[in-house]
Amino acid sequence: MNCEACRNRITGEELLRCIKCMTHYHYMCLNITQSYYKANLGELRRSCICPLCINVTRRKGNNCNTPVRKQLENRDESSMSCEDLTISENTVEISRPVMNTVENTPTTIRNEVSDQIAKLKSEFTVTTDFLAEEQRDVKAELKTLSDKVRKLEDENVLLQSELSQMNETLQVLDKSSRNCNIEIQSVPEKRSENLLYVLMKLCEVINCPFAESDIKSIRRVAKMKPSSDRPRNIIATLHSEHHRDTIISAVRRFNKANKLCPLNSSHMGLAGEKYNIYISEHLSAECKAVHAAARQWTKINHYKFVWIKYGRVYVRKNEESLAILIRDTSYLSKLSSNNPV
Repeated sequence: MNCEACRNRITGEELLRCIKCMTHYHYMCLNITQSYYKANLGELRRSCICPLCINVTRRKGNNCNTPVRKQLENRDESSMSCEDLTISENTVEISRPVMNTVENTPTTIRNEVSDQIAKLKSEFTVTTDFLAEEQRDVKAELKTLSDKVRKLEDENVLLQSELSQMNETLQVLDKSSRNCNIEIQSVPEKRSENLLYVLMKLCEVINCPFAESDIKSIRRVAKMKPSSDRPRNIIATLHSEHHRDTIISAVRRFNKANKLCPLNSSHMGLAGEKYNIYISEHLSAECKAVHAAARQWTKINHYKFVWIKYGRVYVRKNEESLAILIRDTSYLSKLSSNNPV
């Protein structure tokens, strides 16, 4: 509990309670000395009346502000200090520390708020400086990366150009390496077959005699589709393009003269099922794809002719129209849009 006068906490050894209003006081706040308090503790606790209650009960004459005193039987032994303090003066003395505290509170709060704001400003400044530095670093790194990307894009364009040139060069070299070759398709395979004899027999059938010395090499090649039932193709390398063209022309003449029975396995004396035999230029995989697409396209668009010459694919609408060179499959789409069916 707290003292009604000074508002401080009261211990049991300092407590006095008013018998009128039951409020609690330090004995020192009632102007009682320690020695007197200890000597008359029992009497004080039975008859103690606080200054406020004394002021209320004494409303006679002119002594309403009489100094606070306790009337004791043994007045000579009393050592109470009775200063001339009125109730109003006592109240002012008690409330002065409280008033000072209240008056100083706004200043204290203002100072505390100012200190906190200054601290926040300092922390905010440090944070913004750090973020600004990070932003500068990010911008610098972004610029570096942008420069690298731009450089890589330029290099990519250059490499694409070089790659395109290399592809063209490889195509030329590949075509050049095939210039003296012929490709023979659908010749039935036999164990321990003599491919040189097969070619010589074909030349004999189409009436195009060839010496063995005109043939540099001959072999079968792997299938493009291993699951296919067709026999492997035969590739023969001749000494010159002239030899190649001579054989191909002889085959065309033979087939033209024998439209009902073009060149096939029976002409070579091979027993079993009859297979048509085809002899053409040795084409690259890309050229074969263009040729296959062109054959399909001519059927859809009612073109009569499609052929290959010197590794290039041509189509023709009819006998009176001009030949059209098909460079790649995309050119067929352009041709379709220009000549709708």
